[in-house]
Amino acid sequence: MRRRSGFTLIELLVVIAIIAVLIALLLPAVQAAREAARRSQCTNNLKQVMLATMNYEASQGSLPAGKASWPNSLDPTIPADHMGWGAAATIQPFLEGSPVYNSMNFTLGVLGGPGQAYAYWPQNLTCYTTSVQTLLCPSDGFPEAVSGRASTPFKGTNYLMISGAGETIGGIQGNGVGSTGVLFTNSFIRLAALTDGTSNTLAFSESLRGPGSPGSYEVAAGTSTDVKRYLNNAGSAGNCEAPIAQSAIKMGAWYAGNFEDGTMGNTALPPNTRTMDCTFHSGAAPWKSARSNHSGGVNAAFVDGHVAFVKESINLTTWHALGTRSGGEVISADAF
Repeated sequence: MRRRSGFTLIELLVVIAIIAVLIALLLPAVQAAREAARRSQCTNNLKQVMLATMNYEASQGSLPAGKASWPNSLDPTIPADHMGWGAAATIQPFLEGSPVYNSMNFTLGVLGGPGQAYAYWPQNLTCYTTSVQTLLCPSDGFPEAVSGRASTPFKGTNYLMISGAGETIGGIQGNGVGSTGVLFTNSFIRLAALTDGTSNTLAFSESLRGPGSPGSYEVAAGTSTDVKRYLNNAGSAGNCEAPIAQSAIKMGAWYAGNFEDGTMGNTALPPNTRTMDCTFHSGAAPWKSARSNHSGGVNAAFVDGHVAFVKESINLTTWHALGTRSGGEVISADAF
């Protein structure tokens, strides 16, 4: 009787086991390669943002404001903090964004539209809903379009303007006493004011879109408000609801410029801190920290145009120093 050719059951199981082992070995390498590519793209995006920022400076004689505010052309009673155009909006002509820039009605602002204080102006709908890919990090998988304080969804950003080193007391709009950086309300900082040096002064860092972060504290349902504030280190900002609600207002409206809208931050706490961001209410001392989905740290852009990967283990004093423009700190090249 002729013997049939083919695999025995044992041979088949051995082949399957070998394939499984190869997949187990290769999959992490593939995932690591993909994340490296995403991180590289994120770095390149920040370089483009800083190049546009410096081209703005060359054209205007100063860095853009973190938030540019002026009286509303239709309703002068609307608070100036509702005007709120951020640096990402004003640098668009230098970021190949002339079409979206031309769609912006700057004299109307970003908030205070018809019907309610936090409504959006229909005249600026194109701006609100336009995606600017250079402002997005591919490592952040949170949905790009999120609902704002009104019914109009807006497109987000992963890049945070650095207003200074500490809590801006009474300054959710980025105009409090801690505005020691380069991008805050009507800042328009000239390079001569950066006595710490442009290579030692942060302009932008990464930020995660969405209501929370992988490292944030989680508390059980029914926990009291006071306990939540305590757990999230919001004791110095008793009116701050963001660590509790983590609402849509902190998801990063790319065109806006303040802590509330999630586009302005500081170096009060280290990168990827486990303390939730605190960005709401005018009586607060807000903070919004640099965050990313990259392992071990965040990308950050300096005023001289270079981008560095800052470890989340950075000494907090050094991190504070990088957030100031003229603090007089001495920072060694290997400090971060």
